[in-house]
Amino acid sequence: MIIGIPQETQSSMEETKNIIQEISPPFVSLAKFTPLPGTPMYQVVVEAGLLDEEDTDWSWAANQSLERSFVLDMDQKDFLSLANGLADFVKNHNEQQSSKRSDPRLKVL
Repeated sequence: MIIGIPQETQSSMEETKNIIQEISPPFVSLAKFTPLPGTPMYQVVVEAGLLDEEDTDWSWAANQSLERSFVLDMDQKDFLSLANGLADFVKNHNEQQSSKRSDPRLKVL
């Protein structure tokens, strides 16, 4: 699941958690949205002033750090708090799902 798209809200992050609880998939992976040049979402981020096309050090895009987000209607601190909470929830979910599996090769380390 991708988090941190420009339209992300506290409500949509809570909905993501609720969906995981409801469908209880065997494994969940979270990824942080990264605006890639040439895509429509990149233009959204640039036009919103969340990314300066002329002065961007792309080293931040090489990892999935939550320290840089492109959410329009949530400040960075609130997003970071919610994202870390969701990441902890996903980790716990994956550990619980892993413990249900009989094949030890499928256990979360």
